[in-house]
Amino acid sequence: MVKFVDNPFDIGLYGGTFDPVHNVHIELAYTALKFANLKKIIFVPAGIPPHKKGKVFASAEDRYNMLLLATQNEPMFSVTRFEVESKNPSFTIKTIEHFLNLYKNVNIHLITGLDTLIDIPNWYHADELIEKIHTFLVAKRPNFMEKKISPHILLKTIWLPFEPKNIASHQIRLLVMQGKDIKDLVPVSVERYIHEHRLYRTKK
Repeated sequence: MVKFVDNPFDIGLYGGTFDPVHNVHIELAYTALKFANLKKIIFVPAGIPPHKKGKVFASAEDRYNMLLLATQNEPMFSVTRFEVESKNPSFTIKTIEHFLNLYKNVNIHLITGLDTLIDIPNWYHADELIEKIHTFLVAKRPNFMEKKISPHILLKTIWLPFEPKNIASHQIRLLVMQGKDIKDLVPVSVERYIHEHRLYRTKK
C-alpha cells in the first residue's frame, strides 16, 4: 500500500484536453488534493494530444484560459503552459520529466480517469512513466474489474472516494451547439468565456 507523507513537494498533475473544463474536473481535483494530502495540483491542458488527433474543438489557448478562470479562486491549483507551448505532441512522460527537473525531491501523483489508466501501457515510454509516477489517483467505477489494469500500475493506484458523475465535455459541447443551458455543468466564468468567444457553436 502506498503511504502519503506530509511532504511539501507532493504535487498532483491533472492532464487532459479540458475541452471544456467542467465542474466534475474541479471536484475530482479537490478530492485528490485532500485525500492524497497534496500541496499543489497543476492542471496540464494538452497542446497537441497524441490520443485525440482531430478531436479537439477549442484551441489550446482557449482551453488554457478556461482552466485559468475555473481555478482562479483556489491558491492550491495552478495551470501550466508547458504542453500548450510545445510544438510537439503532448506526451505525458515529457511533462513528468519537466516537473521532476523543475522541483527537487518531488513526488508526482497523476490524477487520471479509469479509461486512461487502462490505456497507459500503450503510451509513449509507458514503463518509464510508470516508474517515475509516485501514485495514480483515480475515481473507481462501481462493479469495475481491476484485472483490466496492468499489475504494475495497480500497485501504484489509489482509489479516490469520488462518485463518478455523468458529465462529459462532449455533452457540454453538444448542449452549447444546441443553444441549451450549461450553467450547472461548468463554472460561471467558464460559461461566460464560452459564450463571449462563441466556442462550440458548430461541429468540426
